[in-house]
Amino acid sequence: MTPIGANALAQWPIVAAQAILFGTSAFELVLAPHDPRARSPLVRELAPFWIGLAVVLLLAAPIALLAEVSAMAAAPWRAALAYVPEVLRETHGGRLWIVRLIAIAAIAAVAFRFARHDRTPAALCALAAILILAGALSGHADDWGGAMVAVNFLHQAAAGLWAGALLALCYGEFFGDRDPAAHWIHEIARRVSAAAGWSVGVLFATGVVLAVRALGFDSSRLLYSAYGRALILKIAVFAAVIAIGGYNRYWLVPHVHDRSSRRMLLRLVAVECVFILGVFGLAAMLANTPPAH
Repeated sequence: MTPIGANALAQWPIVAAQAILFGTSAFELVLAPHDPRARSPLVRELAPFWIGLAVVLLLAAPIALLAEVSAMAAAPWRAALAYVPEVLRETHGGRLWIVRLIAIAAIAAVAFRFARHDRTPAALCALAAILILAGALSGHADDWGGAMVAVNFLHQAAAGLWAGALLALCYGEFFGDRDPAAHWIHEIARRVSAAAGWSVGVLFATGVVLAVRALGFDSSRLLYSAYGRALILKIAVFAAVIAIGGYNRYWLVPHVHDRSSRRMLLRLVAVECVFILGVFGLAAMLANTPPAH
């Protein structure tokens, strides 16, 4: 496997976990039922999910760091282990890794110790935002200036909100200990659909800006560069997600009170989430592929 592929594979779990952690915690803060009697049980139900994401980050971070150091040193992973302290001390990426490792440790502490506390979502959302920002500062956008870092951050945050809201909706309905007569899904399905629509708009706008910055206005770079081909694949998967989301929003959500429509909605949302995980993998690939421009 090439160094780019190894880096992308190692970073995929982190990119997905930090985005989903941001999205699910933001979902609880913004989109969940306003009634505290419904909000508190939702926090308790999402607690195991947040603990799982914290475990993914704890396990994936050392692997991703070692893969990055290995690529920088052009050395096998075992030999690269000796360079890790030097990279952390003396490089821009290493200092950002220190921030990321501290944030991941804090996420794990909050998730394991206070996962069921009502204020936990706000803490997790802030820590996940720090992880996303650190990732934006260590990628191509940092070479293009502060404005591109902000665009990259918005792009990742919007993807996280979209994925997190959908996953929280599925998780709360399938695994929540909630009385079906309460029709919990009826209350928030439209909010999640609206948030997904806004997220798609932000993703499209920021994605266009980032693509133009990476490829310029030469269409041949889209077809004949590794970055362009990876971008085409990401766009194709993203289009499939948009198609599913559009069907959900304009056909199933208006009929969510119907039992069969509700079941179909949840199934398609689950499929949508799988495609979004693929988009995160392709995003990790793009982050490790030199831009054509």
